[in-house]
Amino acid sequence: MVIKLKQIKSFSFILSDSTSNGNEIEIESIVNKALTVTISKTQESYLKKNKIDENDAYGIKKALESIVFDMRDGGINPGLHKYFLEQFPELTFNDYENKYQNIFEYLFKVLKKEIEVQLK
Repeated sequence: MVIKLKQIKSFSFILSDSTSNGNEIEIESIVNKALTVTISKTQESYLKKNKIDENDAYGIKKALESIVFDMRDGGINPGLHKYFLEQFPELTFNDYENKYQNIFEYLFKVLKKEIEVQLK
């Protein structure tokens, strides 16, 4: 996603091979900053308000890190729940839908929005 957004913003510029390493570093910085903001949002909005526990927060963090890892490679799994359920194999899809889906989808939107902000 980050690569695609950068391509849209810089479609008229031709980058030489010598700048590819710099772009990788920049992309790494962008997604890491966005991830940090999103994890902070998890802490402030959900953990501190006792909407989730420490185990939930840790699993959500790991799921978001998996999403960011896939974004760096150019795409993510079409089902967000798959990232979440990888971290919580004991949960059923119904458990995810009932308790975590809104939280996780909101945090994913925060992550995407923060990446967009970092690109400006």
